Amino acid sequence: MSCVHCYDNALLRRLSHDLGGWPVTAQGPQAMRLHLDEQLHITIMTRRRRLFMGEINSARFVAEGECCWQETLKVQAHQPGWLQRRPVTFHAPSSPSGAQPLLAFLAAYPVLAQTLGELDYRHFSLSLAAGRWRCEIEPYAASDVVCRLPPLRRYLRLPPRQRMLLLSVLRMVAQLMQVADRNTAG
Repeated sequence: MSCVHCYDNALLRRLSHDLGGWPVTAQGPQAMRLHLDEQLHITIMTRRRRLFMGEINSARFVAEGECCWQETLKVQAHQPGWLQRRPVTFHAPSSPSGAQPLLAFLAAYPVLAQTLGELDYRHFSLSLAAGRWRCEIEPYAASDVVCRLPPLRRYLRLPPRQRMLLLSVLRMVAQLMQVADRNTAG
């Protein structure tokens, strides 16, 4: 069920048009939920960052679910090249020694790193805690840039290729967490 006109937020209203027919529902004035399939639902939240003479309103895509890891871990992605695209590398800034099994597990799936390397994003994190996982991606697109001098408002739309890469990465992470659960159960 698409509810485009029920958003108070202009960014979410514009983004719902960029999502190309995927079913979305409002989750309040600052969030909406994208339904990829019956198991995977992506929450899209807005985030405002104030600048000296303006602000950036950006969308953050969040997918979450259950997993086998009970430890508290956080993995981030690093894009090693800006001129020439390379697969990303994953690292755990807060607990590098405890995250080695998770980093090795992610390294065993190079398609995830390659797909993430093609995506234009500001932030990627994969958090695990108490049997739950949460993946957050903030793309460069799907943002509203507002300047005071000169008065300007510009929406950076989410192109179809970037939308496909973004949703593919979130789906891959969800599938990897299911594979991890099956491997530990079996």
